Amino acid sequence: MKNMNVITSLNTLRFLLAICVFIGHFYILVFWNGNPKDLIGLQNLAVDGFFILSGFLLARSCQNLKDPRQFINKDRPDLGSQVSPFCYINLKRYFRLLPELIFASVFTLIISFIFQIPHPNPAYLLFNGLLLSNINKLPAIVEGSWFISVLFYVTILYTFIYYYFGKFQTIISILLIFLAFSYLFANYGNLSLNAYPLICNFISAGFLKGVMDIGIGFLLFGTSNYLRTNPFYLRSEIIKLLLILFEISGIFLICFCMVFAKINQKDFFILFGFSFLIPILYFRKEFFLKFLSYKFWNYISGSSYMFYLTHVIIIKVLNEKITISNNIMSYLCILLLCLIVAQLLYKAQIRLISSLLLQLSLSNK
Repeated sequence: MKNMNVITSLNTLRFLLAICVFIGHFYILVFWNGNPKDLIGLQNLAVDGFFILSGFLLARSCQNLKDPRQFINKDRPDLGSQVSPFCYINLKRYFRLLPELIFASVFTLIISFIFQIPHPNPAYLLFNGLLLSNINKLPAIVEGSWFISVLFYVTILYTFIYYYFGKFQTIISILLIFLAFSYLFANYGNLSLNAYPLICNFISAGFLKGVMDIGIGFLLFGTSNYLRTNPFYLRSEIIKLLLILFEISGIFLICFCMVFAKINQKDFFILFGFSFLIPILYFRKEFFLKFLSYKFWNYISGSSYMFYLTHVIIIKVLNEKITISNNIMSYLCILLLCLIVAQLLYKAQIRLISSLLLQLSLSNK
């Protein structure tokens, strides 16, 4: 962990993106009239931000573990010769995503049973163990969990390219990004896509979004690291001015694309917005967004994934069992309820995992 301020700002960004997903889903589940022309893509554009941020941090992890033959696990030196960085990073990602998906799935099943909400067969929890959901028409217990599947398997793809293709890694990554972008742009013209429709009855548009976005984030880390060395020998005043300009541009592009997010709108400009902001936040060069690194965000931003995974079932139950008033106060109350539930589940998950790890460590002594 490089710096608490850096981690806080990026975690806060992830949390705010999760709230954007909530807003998009809330509109669709409660107010959308079924007319495709009135469908918004806010939640899907926020997922692009999730992916780019994940790719950026993934590249940082890969850079910190460069040589697969020289891996040393600082926590367990005895494992140093047994685990490669490729396996370590992907196992770490797996055990980061799996507990939250399992907790969210069990919570969804319990709530669905109590309030008699239709849900897939609980046996599909077995697919959760492989982080498979919404891929090739596999039903999902948790709606939107295709994001978790794409995040994990595309992570495997790019870490494999990084560690085992050497100097060709950049060319291959650029090629994958270009191919994914070309297909999405030529066939849909926008990023406001969910996991469907399927491509060749297997790979979804959501998977291609992940390949493009995570790849962009992956290359963005290396590019921003290079530019940080000031290869063009610019004066410090010019650099500060450029950073403010990029920050303003990033904020504008993200806000503009999200506010006017409509299906069939060409919203690829948001990729530039995230690409401008994420490195600025990571290197603590923000001017207008310093509030993202305030310490109080640490108390709520950790539950972003749990909030993303559990808010849909809560909105569904409330929409079916009560009449949701069309005013800002009712929206805020529902948002607060979803945040509290996510926080409680996240804390319960942390405590359970900590307890299990403690039991395992004691049993090994």
